[in-house]
Amino acid sequence: MPEALPHPETGPPMDPAGGRSSFSRWAVPITGLMAVLILVLISFVLIRNHIASLPLNLVPATDAMADHIEDLCMRSHLPPECIKRYESVVRRDAGAQWNEYAFEVGVPASIPAESIISALTHGMTLQQVSLERVEAPQGRCTELRFAMLNRMFAVVRVMGGAERYDLTAACDELARHVSAALARIPSFSDVRESARQDRQEGPVRWRAYAFRAVTGSVSDLGAVSGLLTSALPALQEDAPVVAPVAGQDAIEVTWKGLPVVRLDIERGVRLFDGAGVDLWMDPSRLYQSAPLLFRSLFGFEPEVPDTASRLPAREPETRPDSPKPATVSGTAPRAAIIVDDGGYGTLASDAILTMDTRLTLAILPGTPFARETAETARSRGFEVLVHLPLESENGEAAFPDQLTTRMNEEEMQECLDAALANVPGAAGLNNHTGSKFTADADAMERLLHGVKRRGLFFIDSRTTTDTVAETVARELGVPTASRAVFLDNESEPDAIRAQVAALVDAAESGAPAIGICHFRATTAALLPEILRFLETKGVTLVHASELVQ
Repeated sequence: MPEALPHPETGPPMDPAGGRSSFSRWAVPITGLMAVLILVLISFVLIRNHIASLPLNLVPATDAMADHIEDLCMRSHLPPECIKRYESVVRRDAGAQWNEYAFEVGVPASIPAESIISALTHGMTLQQVSLERVEAPQGRCTELRFAMLNRMFAVVRVMGGAERYDLTAACDELARHVSAALARIPSFSDVRESARQDRQEGPVRWRAYAFRAVTGSVSDLGAVSGLLTSALPALQEDAPVVAPVAGQDAIEVTWKGLPVVRLDIERGVRLFDGAGVDLWMDPSRLYQSAPLLFRSLFGFEPEVPDTASRLPAREPETRPDSPKPATVSGTAPRAAIIVDDGGYGTLASDAILTMDTRLTLAILPGTPFARETAETARSRGFEVLVHLPLESENGEAAFPDQLTTRMNEEEMQECLDAALANVPGAAGLNNHTGSKFTADADAMERLLHGVKRRGLFFIDSRTTTDTVAETVARELGVPTASRAVFLDNESEPDAIRAQVAALVDAAESGAPAIGICHFRATTAALLPEILRFLETKGVTLVHASELVQ
């Protein structure tokens, strides 16, 4: 028989001891690797939990957001002095640390506050922060509260603005409600509006009304006040306050702390003559019809008009060849006060625009509110100047579009035309800076040729002792004068008062006394006192144009 072939799958018998040895070689490394992985995983979990337990540091982010709020206000054409940023307060809780800021934003009367609020709302929404808007009691301001990760980091109080300063429309509405309510009181007869007056306190404008009502019986002022209180609605979330006037038969309605309506109640009877004319409303007719009744009601005898006394006085006869009496000019000392650097629309600007219109206001062309300030000032009776920027000695451009000594006459006239267009209605010019320009006779001559052609005058602010501006102006026949005193180079009130005394001395000497101050908060606060001081010293305040020669 042939030999049997070996089976292909048949091999040598396995050694059990050898298999166990191979497994033991790999078991130790694998176990160690698994232990390391477990330790790494445990460490990762512990580190993550530790980091999660630490408070978030939101300080850099909240500081950046505060800077952004200030930048948004500046981009909305608010001057820096209208924006007040308080020091930050550190806040902490279990999960975070951050800085909290408070801002006060004073919006001038020429800008709607809503435009500033919209700019802040839109600009901050893009930064993925949350916003809460809160109207303060009585509508005095709007609070914008910004939060990051449910943590408030900024409160912006927006005050002022055109809609808060100009309250005349709301006063008109309140007066209509008062008139309608009075017409429903049965004991009142002949209720009528007797006067109205536009009033202003600082930048706030409102309208005051006076009403009168006749009643035939004794009126309970408390009851009338109660009826009016129930009939008058709240305006701009602020309810009017109705109260009797102490010691008088009158009631006053105030709104936002302003006396808007006064009601005077008169007790009497309605008296008619044969033609149906109410004699009570025309006391002269009452006297003519019933003089005894008039004297018993009013307690005095009226003056009888004397038609002869209203004739013009007869002028003294003079011979044709006799000289006319000489006209004696006033001998009272005079002074002018120029308020420089207008056009930024600040709260100080709003206040100054409500003051004595004999002030002269110098507006910087190119400022955000140059045109509006000039037009408002002109409409109220102020004299307006272009506060023309001229080149200074240090060679730096202290203000955009300033005139330089290198310009030819044509370039200067273009700049002058642009400045006059930006400050409409200007009667003349005075220089802003210009220590180099006003000391250059040729440059001044090129400028003053255009000033003369336009029929304007030039006042030298005297920013350098080397100035030749007034001398060149006189040579060219341009009406001119020079500044005598800077009133507020130092902002301390006592320093300003000392300079005002120097202005009085200059006025009493008989020379043109021109003082220059600026649209600043301290100056605006002191100006009423300054004007009263001039009056007590017998110095007449005049426009600057009255002192040029």
